[in-house]
Amino acid sequence: MNGMTLDEVMMLVAVTDRALEVTPHGPAHTALAHLRETLVASAEERGFGTALWPAPEPLIGHEALDTLLLAIEEGRLVDLTYHRAGPNLHEQVTTSTVIPMSFTSGPNPALRAVKGGAPRLYRLDRVGHVSLGAKAGRFERAEARAALDREDHAERDAAKTGSPRWKPEGIAVRLTIKRAGMWAAESLPDTEVIDRDDKLELAFHAHSEEWLMLLLAQLGNAVVRLEPADLAQRISRKAAELIEETL
Repeated sequence: MNGMTLDEVMMLVAVTDRALEVTPHGPAHTALAHLRETLVASAEERGFGTALWPAPEPLIGHEALDTLLLAIEEGRLVDLTYHRAGPNLHEQVTTSTVIPMSFTSGPNPALRAVKGGAPRLYRLDRVGHVSLGAKAGRFERAEARAALDREDHAERDAAKTGSPRWKPEGIAVRLTIKRAGMWAAESLPDTEVIDRDDKLELAFHAHSEEWLMLLLAQLGNAVVRLEPADLAQRISRKAAELIEETL
């Protein structure tokens, strides 16, 4: 942690975790795991061990992940089973033939794929069996890349013209915490701290809503209030959706 703040270490551990979730076992996985262990040990030596969290469990079977990576590398189709909650929370399993393209990170890492010419997302923790199919044709692969490019452009245009969540400098946040969360006040860069007797009021800019959700999860019961209200409502709704999706 020499030269690094706790906030930077937390972000690096979070990024490492996302990479571990989509990296097959081998030298790269071993190196990432060693990096994570080194960061955690350094934080513990500085007295910040409780601010970090356990290493993630694998989201997807090693065989399934290896098959997806091979299909992406070789431009091949795959058949995959997908598990989700159906009516009355009974498990519903479907099989899809898709062109796997890449992986996304975030609270729920997913496979980004194209099915029938349309982009699709498949959460890794819901992917079951994966079998390798035929190689996609050159035109089919080009159409798949174009479909993802169109989706990316549409999202960027929406962010620049209409999304209230997009701010060049980040999201302005005011967070009230109990003193048990003092470590956040000391580690977040460029934070205005107001002492409210038994509580602290922090004003700062969050990198993204996903980053903020990670911070709130680490603070746990130390969180008293999050402002502005519309941001708190979005975070609460996202958290509820995550809980519902994992049932």
